[in-house]
Formats: sequence, C-alpha cells, structure tokens
Amino acid sequence: MSSLKEIKEYVLEASLLYIITGALTAITLARIYVFLGGSVELVVNGITFHHFFIGAFLMAIVGVLSFVIAEYKSTNVVSKKLLPFFFGLGFGLVIDEANLLLIGGQAYTLANYYDAYNIAFEFIVILLLLGGLIIETIWKYKHSD
Repeated sequence: MSSLKEIKEYVLEASLLYIITGALTAITLARIYVFLGGSVELVVNGITFHHFFIGAFLMAIVGVLSFVIAEYKSTNVVSKKLLPFFFGLGFGLVIDEANLLLIGGQAYTLANYYDAYNIAFEFIVILLLLGGLIIETIWKYKHSD
C-alpha cells in the first residue's frame, strides 16, 4: 500500500504533470473561445498574432523565470507547480496552432480548426507527454532506494 502512496507522491511532484494540465487547459479554452465565436487570431493595430506566438512568448517568459528561481534553489509551489503549469499553457497554445503550421498557413478556416487531423495531432502530443510522465514516475520509483 505504501508503494501506491509513493507513486502518487512522485506523480504529484512531477513538473510534467503540470505542463500536461496547462497544455490541456490552453487547448480546451482556445477551442471553447473559437466555438463561442472568437477569432482564431488576435489582431492588434493591423498586426496578426496567431496564438502560436502568444504561446511561444509565454514559454519564453516562464523559461527565464525558471532560471532566475533556480538560482535561489527554490523548491516552493511557484517553481514546482505554477511555472510548469504556465509553461504548459504556452505549449498548449503552440501545439493548438500546429495545424496552421502543418498546412503552410493556406486555407486555414474554422472548419480546419476542428479538423480530425488537428485534434488527432494534439491528442498524440498529449499522449507522448503522458508517456513521459509514466516513465519519469517509474524511474523515480525504481531509483528511490
């Protein structure tokens, strides 16, 4: 029974869990926003920002903050859970925009946004991340002694 408790602790301590949660949150919110009538892009003063760039910017900010916090050898909630979650939000926006990048930016419509290939691609990426979480948990569990 204690081994199950240890595995649960390893999973809850894994940054990858919070990255996955953030990515799923971003994808879900982006899809709901578009479904409710929002645009698939942000236009400011005539400049179009696809959510790929917003996600990449968010990932870059979190990356820099991670290095700054790491210098203080911080083990608090911000460095272990909050930053990975926001990194996951950025990553989710990036992979949500993958269909646009894969088709070369041509004929990107709302119908393409809900295309089965786009959703399947995102599903595969999330499965790969989950596989990484499982491998990380097994590794920590086997090497904890």
